[in-house]
Amino acid sequence: MSTHTASSQKLRYNVFSISQLRYDIENCMLCTSKGIAVKYTPTAVTRNLRTLGEHASIQRKLLSLTVNDVAQRAGVSATTVVNLEHGKPVRTDSLFAVLGILQLAKPAIDATDPYHTDLGALRAAEQLPKRVRNRS
Repeated sequence: MSTHTASSQKLRYNVFSISQLRYDIENCMLCTSKGIAVKYTPTAVTRNLRTLGEHASIQRKLLSLTVNDVAQRAGVSATTVVNLEHGKPVRTDSLFAVLGILQLAKPAIDATDPYHTDLGALRAAEQLPKRVRNRS
């Protein structure tokens, strides 16, 4: 589900109809022209957040933990856990606090190891530069 705030009104839609999409675009343009920031989240990011949330929810249930159990142990609110499970953006520290309780933090960190990618494996023997600069 895609959600954005325009003025004090929240627009929610599950099905993309042409008229609804046109209305949302016009409303975003109106908000932008009034100086109201409207954040766009790319579809791939939204999909990944939703998948991560589904995995967290399944793991929580496999561990026989309630949302409140996870929230209390992670030191976050139950709303944060629910938002994470529903694929809504949460703070990174909250994400890793919850993933730690769900025993998913280490696998998440290991999955992002650049030396486990094809390019990383090819360049593992090379020494990394201290910084990368633009080539002009």
